[in-house]
Amino acid sequence: MDCPHCGLFNTPSALRCDCGFDLHAPQHVKAEARAAQVQRGWLELGAGLVLVLFAAAGLGMVVDALESGGSFYIAGGAALVGLPLAARGWRRLRNAREASE
Repeated sequence: MDCPHCGLFNTPSALRCDCGFDLHAPQHVKAEARAAQVQRGWLELGAGLVLVLFAAAGLGMVVDALESGGSFYIAGGAALVGLPLAARGWRRLRNAREASE
C-alpha cells in the first residue's frame, strides 16, 4: 500500500507511514493528501524539465564551455539535478494516478 501523502510503500498492516501520515484516516483526508501529491509531482516534473532545458542550452555552448570552463559545469550540474527531479515528479504523478484507480 502506497502512502497517499508521500508515496512510500507500506505494509498492509501498517497504521502510520514513516512520514507520519495516518494510513487509516478518513477518505477525504486521503483524497486531500493525494491531491497534494499530484501538485508536488507537477511542480517537480516542471522544475526538472526547466533544469534539463537549461542544461541542454548550456551544452549547446560546448565550445565556449571548453574554453572558459564555467558554463559546462553549470549545465552539467543542471542536468544532474534536473533529470532526477523530473523523474521523481513523473513517478509521483504515476503513483497518484494508480492509487486513484
